[in-house]
Amino acid sequence: MALKLDVIIATYNRSALLRRTLESLTAAQRTPGLEVVVTIVDTSTDDTRQVIEEFQQRGGPEIRYIFEPRRGKSRALNTGIERSEADLIGLTDDDIEVAPDWFVEIERLFAPRWGELDFAGGKVLPRWEVPPPSWLHTAGVPGVLSVHDNGEEEIVYGESFGGQLTGAHGIIKLSALREVGPYNENLGPMAGSLLGSEDDDMYYRLLRAGKRGVYCPRLVVYHRVPAYRLTKEYYREWCYGWGVSQSLLDRNQSTFDGPRVFGVPRYMYREAASNAARLLGAYARRDADASFAKELALRVFAGFLYTRSLRDTPAGGVVRRLFGRKGQAATR
Repeated sequence: MALKLDVIIATYNRSALLRRTLESLTAAQRTPGLEVVVTIVDTSTDDTRQVIEEFQQRGGPEIRYIFEPRRGKSRALNTGIERSEADLIGLTDDDIEVAPDWFVEIERLFAPRWGELDFAGGKVLPRWEVPPPSWLHTAGVPGVLSVHDNGEEEIVYGESFGGQLTGAHGIIKLSALREVGPYNENLGPMAGSLLGSEDDDMYYRLLRAGKRGVYCPRLVVYHRVPAYRLTKEYYREWCYGWGVSQSLLDRNQSTFDGPRVFGVPRYMYREAASNAARLLGAYARRDADASFAKELALRVFAGFLYTRSLRDTPAGGVVRRLFGRKGQAATR
């Protein structure tokens, strides 16, 4: 019997980008071994519903619409998963375009190994809106752009794997998601913030539950990288938000080992001191790229420290003014 795949996309006021995503899903080659449904969970106030209704009238995979009045990506994903009856959940975003053979490769991967695999991920390659700036290769933090390429060999997810399963490109058995529980709704993007780490949380829970997954290089999607993400200001805001998110994740899962000072792993203070010294050295050398990279690392630490031990304190207000942005540190 054919496997059933439900591609769930949470969207908020990005109807033009969503149109590109639906175009790619509609045009992708399909296989008799995989029954495909696309579920859009909409929290928008724009014309998203009209765009979806347009695609519902076309040929191609069935497209289901769910309106979710509560904002937040994790809440929207949980709503879609709760209502699904598929064998596999395909997770992607409203700024992703899938490769023409994406459905074929999903069926080719899971059908012969159904008893062996619980989840899989693949490449997320960039589609640049503008040419990337020269400082990009030294900035680090690849998660800012949600671009991931771990090579041409299949790799088992686990401690030896350098990356992780991403929300932009993941395929997970519905039974596994039901077993490990819903996405943490205190994590993930919300209106007015750059919070994240909902994917980290789910990935770690899958591994701790003994679920087996692989990175498959034949699974390919393309992420549209807009010009505003290629600015230093966006990188600064994202890194502070990621620090906040990692602190929330650590509070839930204790993801960082070792002794702590005011709830923060002690080694983070040493790294922050080292990065501060290197930042000053880079400034003295007038090495703008190196100083920016160290500044970003300090912003991640500031977000973690603020959320873990400084929130609602005078020192926390200083940290937030120096490193955060309006609404960025609104943790729950």
